[in-house]
Amino acid sequence: MIEYIFRPSRRDKATGNRVRADYYSGRYALTKGGRSVSVSLNTPDKEIARKRLREIVLLKQRELEGIIPSSSIRQTASTPLPALVDNYEQDLKGRDLD
Repeated sequence: MIEYIFRPSRRDKATGNRVRADYYSGRYALTKGGRSVSVSLNTPDKEIARKRLREIVLLKQRELEGIIPSSSIRQTASTPLPALVDNYEQDLKGRDLD
């Protein structure tokens, strides 16, 4: 498994100098040789960035192993039923069934 934090950098078009971002990002892969995923951690503090990335990776691993349902299922389960029915109705109206 790959898991690390970094501050992204880019080249300034005017001067050509390297400019580092203020906030940390993280990159992880859940399986060896698997696709890596980059996420913005929205913090300038390195320790907080490590903690946030670790929480994201733990959540994704639990989803992968089936310990907890996927985020879409958790989100749907927390939505009130009338809102789900309204969304479903709007979806059906928006489809062209001809």
